[in-house]
Amino acid sequence: MLSDECQTMWTLGVQRIPAQEEVLNRLAASAAPNKKMILSLLDQTQPMPTHPFMIYVWEALNAGLTELSLSNPEQALKKIEQTLQASWGAFKS
Repeated sequence: MLSDECQTMWTLGVQRIPAQEEVLNRLAASAAPNKKMILSLLDQTQPMPTHPFMIYVWEALNAGLTELSLSNPEQALKKIEQTLQASWGAFKS
């Protein structure tokens, strides 16, 4: 999956950002202006933490996004906060 060839196919076939820096550089060099702008934003990013407690964050985001489709942003944020509080309570005990 990490070979140059696979990364290039992944990039062109499914429009995903490649893991290999060389493939990413080639993509950026030949990309349209909009894609170049998106790729330039990668310089400002950090990898998502992989700590085991991140499952609580993902569950809260899922609950919030589900609520968002049913109501409004304020209710979705409340749902995220409630879910995190419930998870945090279970995590602390």
